[in-house]
Amino acid sequence: MSSVFEAENYKKLVTERLKSFPKGGYGQFRKIAERLRVHPVIITQVFKGPRDLSEEQAIELADYLGFTKLESQYFLVLVQKERAGTAKLTDHHEERRKELQNQSKDLKNRMVNSQILTEEAKALFYSNWYYSGVRLASSIPVLNTPETIAQYLSLPLPTVHRVLEFLLAQGLVVQNEKGLDMG
Repeated sequence: MSSVFEAENYKKLVTERLKSFPKGGYGQFRKIAERLRVHPVIITQVFKGPRDLSEEQAIELADYLGFTKLESQYFLVLVQKERAGTAKLTDHHEERRKELQNQSKDLKNRMVNSQILTEEAKALFYSNWYYSGVRLASSIPVLNTPETIAQYLSLPLPTVHRVLEFLLAQGLVVQNEKGLDMG
């Protein structure tokens, strides 16, 4: 699965992300509809038809998918760009999308250089079992995505994303072409 920041269309992003879920994402539209408090037909019309998500629905969906804060901002800009009614507004959202894309690259560069754990980082890492659990799970080849790790460890996806964000920042987990791996 590619990075959220590589996507230029939120519908394709969500469709790809759902394919990485168990059973290839079967039944996820229904679960998304429940989370967004809409009829499942509306979700189908959004992701397989001409409708678009509202901004409120987009932010709720980003939470459901376990996006980080920066990924959620990026996702919301993708939705806003798709909903824009003028070329000028579309261009504005496209510029914002590129800014967020660049921020994500800067963040990745800073995370890779972090090698020494501070006392605060050590305290957080040893504060709960799932920090080492997620790190160790990332070393298993079939558990190379946040979704598979969350399912394997029976943890909520947002928790796994938060833990992975910390582990990536500390260099304890790395992202490579195959997905996640122990750093």
